[in-house]
Amino acid sequence: MSMKSILLPTDFSDISRNTAFQVLRLFKQSSELISLVFVSSYLLPIVDSQNAVVVNDLVKAQVLENLENEKRFFLKFSKEMKLSIEVKARFGSIENIVPELLKSEKFDLIAVGRAHSGDLLSISRSLKEKGLSSPLLIV
Repeated sequence: MSMKSILLPTDFSDISRNTAFQVLRLFKQSSELISLVFVSSYLLPIVDSQNAVVVNDLVKAQVLENLENEKRFFLKFSKEMKLSIEVKARFGSIENIVPELLKSEKFDLIAVGRAHSGDLLSISRSLKEKGLSSPLLIV
């Protein structure tokens, strides 16, 4: 069975959720397994070095909880599809995280909401600088 792997950077906004809905609509009739990978970046507030690890763990745990909520939501929404969903939380900016993921994983598509087109431009520029490529979809 073939599979389509789609990377969906998310900030948990309505725009990000709409992007995921549109991607699912695009592949709804597909007989292939659709693998969605939700990725969210996070940055830390300014804290002293003694508390940085604790704060990092707390922030990452909250981002992962939000990602798991998105996963449950979309799995319920699309029961009739052959769908798998993976979640990833990474420290840093999304334009650096996406190329790092592409170094180790293959994605058939990266989908970003139109209101996040600044992120898309940054991601595209970063991919080009690192000699990586993947189709980009603006929803």
